[in-house]
Amino acid sequence: MPTPKREELKLKPKSAWRYIGKGEVSYDLEALVTGKSHLRDGCSLGRMVYASLERPPVLGGKVKSYDDKEALKVAGVRQTVPIDPFQQAPAFQPLAASR
Repeated sequence: MPTPKREELKLKPKSAWRYIGKGEVSYDLEALVTGKSHLRDGCSLGRMVYASLERPPVLGGKVKSYDDKEALKVAGVRQTVPIDPFQQAPAFQPLAASR
């Protein structure tokens, strides 16, 4: 579809806006943006740990080598786990160039 011209657009008047331009009170906004909130739902688990999944910068990229010695020296890091690379479904893998 072609993009309509600006003069053809019929937008609602501001008086009819229901959501846009309306302020919402966020009671924990300051805590969220200053890092005081931990973004949890009111519970604290004693032995909770966090995971981080790191990927190559491009889809289908592969890791040349894997050395976790430096990562394991970081305080709080308990374990690293290599994950097999992403595999596309066979129907979508290019087999050869066709002309």
